[in-house]
Amino acid sequence: MCAGCDVLEPWGAVIIGIIVGFAFYYVEHFLIHMKVDDPVGSVAVHLVGGVIGVLLAPVFAKKEHEYSWIHWKGNFLCIFWKLFRNFLNFLRIFLNFFNFI
Repeated sequence: MCAGCDVLEPWGAVIIGIIVGFAFYYVEHFLIHMKVDDPVGSVAVHLVGGVIGVLLAPVFAKKEHEYSWIHWKGNFLCIFWKLFRNFLNFLRIFLNFFNFI
C-alpha cells in the first residue's frame, strides 16, 4: 500500500486506502471461512494490500511523474494481455488433462 507514496496525490492515496480496506475485509473473512491459520491477518494486509497498492499506484500518480499511468498504460495493457493469454493456456491444459475438451 506504500508503493509510490512519493508520487501519489493525497486524494489518490485515500482512494487506494479505501479499495484496499474493502479487499482486506473480504480476504480476511475468506481466509477465516477456509480455516487458514493467519492469526494477525498478515496475508490480507501485506499480500493483498501490497499487490493492490502496487497495481494502483501508477493510476493515481501525478501526471508529470514518469511513474504515472500515462507513461505506463501501454506496458500495463501488454501485461494484462499476456496474463489473459496465460490464463487461457492454463485453462486449456487443465481441461485437456481431465478430458473435458
